[in-house]
Amino acid sequence: MTFTIVLVLGVTGVLLLIASAVLHRRPEPGGGHPAADPVTLRADVRAALDAGADARAVRLYRERTGAGLLEAHAEVARIARESGSNYP
Repeated sequence: MTFTIVLVLGVTGVLLLIASAVLHRRPEPGGGHPAADPVTLRADVRAALDAGADARAVRLYRERTGAGLLEAHAEVARIARESGSNYP
């Protein structure tokens, strides 16, 4: 009886680990994302920042480049500093 319980818990744990790995898999850099035109991307990010849509600017950067959240946030902050926009 104890062996069966341990076996069921073990199999459940393995299945949860596999599901977690599948759900949290990050796309490879550039995978599935066409190369973003840097000039157009900067202009679109600046336009979003000027409109006060900070979250949209980060989301736009992520969608166009495939970057992670922290990388996109840092890049949008750098673009904001260069253009004189007010961004946290």
